[in-house]
Amino acid sequence: MPASPTVPAPEPTVRGILLVEPYNALGIALSSALRKFAPHHAIRVTQTLVEAEAASKLIKPELLVLDLDPAPGDELAFLDRLRERYPETRVLVIAASPARELRTVRGIAGALQFIGKPFDLADFGATVQALLGPWAAPPTGDVRGTLRDLQILDIVQLKCLALSNSVLRAETPSRKVGEIHFRHGEICHAATDGLGGVPALQQMAQWPEAKFSESELPAEAPKTIDQPWAILLLEVMQRAERGHAKSLGEEPVAASPPAEPPSPPSKTILVVDDTEMLLVFVADVLATADRTFRVLTAATGEAGLKLAATERPDLILLDYSLTDMNGDDVCRALLEGEATARIPVLMMSGHLPELAKTASSYDNVVETLPKPFLSGALINTVEKILAAGPLPEPAPPLSASQSESPPPGPAISAPPHASSSNGHGAVPNETLPTEPSPPDSPSTPTASLVLAPPREAAASTPRWSDPPPPAAIVAELREATITLSLDVVSAELTADFRTGALQLKLAGLMVAVTMDSTGKSPEIDFELGALTLRSDGRINTVRITPTSQSPQSADSQTELANCHAPDEWKEAGGRGDLPPEQRHRGQMRVQMSAYFNVLRVELSPTFQLEGIILQSRSDNVHVQVSDNRAPVMQFALRQVQLDQAHRLTGVSVAAKR
Repeated sequence: MPASPTVPAPEPTVRGILLVEPYNALGIALSSALRKFAPHHAIRVTQTLVEAEAASKLIKPELLVLDLDPAPGDELAFLDRLRERYPETRVLVIAASPARELRTVRGIAGALQFIGKPFDLADFGATVQALLGPWAAPPTGDVRGTLRDLQILDIVQLKCLALSNSVLRAETPSRKVGEIHFRHGEICHAATDGLGGVPALQQMAQWPEAKFSESELPAEAPKTIDQPWAILLLEVMQRAERGHAKSLGEEPVAASPPAEPPSPPSKTILVVDDTEMLLVFVADVLATADRTFRVLTAATGEAGLKLAATERPDLILLDYSLTDMNGDDVCRALLEGEATARIPVLMMSGHLPELAKTASSYDNVVETLPKPFLSGALINTVEKILAAGPLPEPAPPLSASQSESPPPGPAISAPPHASSSNGHGAVPNETLPTEPSPPDSPSTPTASLVLAPPREAAASTPRWSDPPPPAAIVAELREATITLSLDVVSAELTADFRTGALQLKLAGLMVAVTMDSTGKSPEIDFELGALTLRSDGRINTVRITPTSQSPQSADSQTELANCHAPDEWKEAGGRGDLPPEQRHRGQMRVQMSAYFNVLRVELSPTFQLEGIILQSRSDNVHVQVSDNRAPVMQFALRQVQLDQAHRLTGVSVAAKR
């Protein structure tokens, strides 16, 4: 009987994001953030490239997020295999110190996009949203890179950031061959077609496509290049861009039939922000909302002011914190210019106090959008401002007779930015706009999220490195165990001198948390919050919140370090019996572990962790003397004591046999 033909496995249809993150805590944080930025994508988190390759066969990764710090090794072969299977995948590489200038020159044409560690959550979110945007048909006509467009410049930057010690070999379809040597992440040698050093690297940078392989760096490798890699690559990229532009200008242009003149744009919108990916994303959102919009972008306040004066846009979207000036400086300069004084400004920022202050101080700020915000809110606000038209002409100054003889009636002073006849009105300081829930799913955002770029001056902006700070985001977890310290107030013994019950008093609010079934603890400190009780007086839910208090500075730590179980208890045959003379001393500290299901994770508007609501899944608890040498005993909660703020003060537990 002939063998049945092998049926190839069907391609996955689920849109997905593949995250390769070796650090467990950072993986939890980033996966939670990705679920907020891309709620309709499946998220797969892996710690190695081998796991990532297996996971890629289960989902169709539209985006690969690869942490290169530390470098996983063999990343070049992994990308090559992924490119063969999914050439339209976009890649975001997290690295220790990518050069911002290289990102600016390479732009969105690079197959690999880079973000530096530590990074702002807002910058990460803006980049993810841009990479998941409508790149198939970009409104600006720019070439936008995917793995299909992987070129030497992408690979060289990747190897430098990975601190590689290797030889990169590139071969073109026309059989051109070149080598680039890396030592500790620096480019030390390049050779091709009789050229060596920098000229060889410059020639290879202009190869449109190539196949790559990698080998070990020999001990006696030649050294023909002695420049810092970032400076060298910047020069090579700039030269490659000039060569590409020149070659395009020399190509003959085929005659095409005359096309109908395009309809004039209905409105011109200027976006001023210093985050490249945010400019890309906002431009895509606006162009998708209305194809007649003419969207201009500027990365600095100075460039924005020049464009505003020459192009006279109908609306300016302005970030508050720019690299060269703040948003209030831009607003002041716009008001002082005759050609720009009537242009309405939509101020965007993650710094809410500065946002509100600027809105209340400058008449041209007609609306504000705190970052992060949903794309639906952006479109609605833009359409509202454009419908209202330009700012009204300033009122003429009063004549002397008018100022000396005010009209009869009560004097009425208009509040700052009160809505005028043209419909403009800035949001007051205390009423910054909030994002309405999407109608089809109140609890899950369906529009895209736009997030604020990094700001060194904003102490409240979350920054992640390894490990994440206490305010890092926790993933959508299912189970948790909390362990807290309590002092023994009294004990009840059975007739055979076994421990029957304990009355315990809380020693401190700091708790240790173990998430899920992995047994791993997040590198975040928590403290105990309010509890709710069931009708039988036992625990229903408990709220834990992140805290900046160090465990070493907690009140209970000194006592814990010097607390030992009585020798009589530890020598009682391992049964956990409490000697009678210890019955009422209250001199012993224990650790109690309780078990919960994760009911809800609470995040702030800037996606910082505010709290976790846990629901009790068992009345059983485990108790152990603090020095960890005594046996663990199983008890059942019998009674819970709370203070007026519904925080735990003590419990009584009964031993289980």
